[in-house]
Amino acid sequence: MFPPKKKPVIIWQVHEANVSGANIAMLDYCDSLAEHFLFHIILPHTGSMEKALSDKQISYSIIPQYNWIVQPQTYHLIRHVKFFIRTIKAVGAIKKLIAEKNAAAVFTNTIIPFVAARASYKCKIPHVWWIHEFGEEDFGFSIGRGVMGSPYTLMERWSKLIVANSTAIQSKYQQLLPNSHCVTCYQPINGAFDLKTNSEVVKKAKFLMFGQIAPSKGHLDVIEAMHRNKQLGKKMDGLYIVGPSNDADYLALLKRTIDAYVLHQWIQIENGYFDKEKVMPQFEALIVASKSEAFGRVVIEAGRAGLKVIANNNGGVPELLNNSNGVLYNNIDELSVILSGEVSLPVANFLMPYDEQKEIDKLLKTLTELI
Repeated sequence: MFPPKKKPVIIWQVHEANVSGANIAMLDYCDSLAEHFLFHIILPHTGSMEKALSDKQISYSIIPQYNWIVQPQTYHLIRHVKFFIRTIKAVGAIKKLIAEKNAAAVFTNTIIPFVAARASYKCKIPHVWWIHEFGEEDFGFSIGRGVMGSPYTLMERWSKLIVANSTAIQSKYQQLLPNSHCVTCYQPINGAFDLKTNSEVVKKAKFLMFGQIAPSKGHLDVIEAMHRNKQLGKKMDGLYIVGPSNDADYLALLKRTIDAYVLHQWIQIENGYFDKEKVMPQFEALIVASKSEAFGRVVIEAGRAGLKVIANNNGGVPELLNNSNGVLYNNIDELSVILSGEVSLPVANFLMPYDEQKEIDKLLKTLTELI
């Protein structure tokens, strides 16, 4: 009998140590690929991801990266020196970890933490970017000493593969990085939802906006659309904006706008962390108003919970909608018409817009050829 073949070890660097959308996607990928690879995660600081990883029995290390400890008011030269030192130390620590784990490859989920890409390039093992952002906020800061185009040049030099989670992202980055191998893989979503709607749940309102309450998510457009309907005397259904916010100014702006338009009767804001499984079934339709949503796993989760989706026709979300789960709009006028009920939402049972197992099989073939 031959001994069982050891699984290749993948080191996966994350952009932050809290349970964010990209980190949740990473955990779902790890679950789906666990039969073929062992994963070790690099966190840049302590955070809620530690418990999430421990619960899944995935090992991890904390290696501080980029400028977490540098304060904005620090003198520019000092800030630059600290950033340089932190980068050198992080690259060295990751190189050491690569050797200790005898890693076969390094993955990075989102572009921001570039030090693992640099370390893998120096260690001559493959590096893969997993890109979950669509907007121009992708980099967060310059990794090319302020020279336009340098980040893209370094990515092409350091990395063997870019995995995008929508064709919108693949198209964007294939143009930015024409010499890179860029593929689309719709991510697996290992949530607690099933395909049945709980008919016993009391509906709170018709419309829901769920997730981070931040300027990029388009809440003001939805409020404006409801204001127009009120002015025109059209049918008005309730909207709940539910989710966490780290932007007190934006939250205050939303509340002032609702006050100014006298929409309290129709719009409620619930700020904080909530379980999707408990919140979603209380509504009939999910609104995704972001202009640059990369993928929108919440669209799939909404469909599984029995909701229909109203989505901005931009980014990666339109790829997830079909005649069973939602409608698209291009501007506030079109959104107003949909919210007033003049456009009917689909009535068919929810159909998954992609086959998760086929996506994973395709991804596994690509990774196996690379590693």
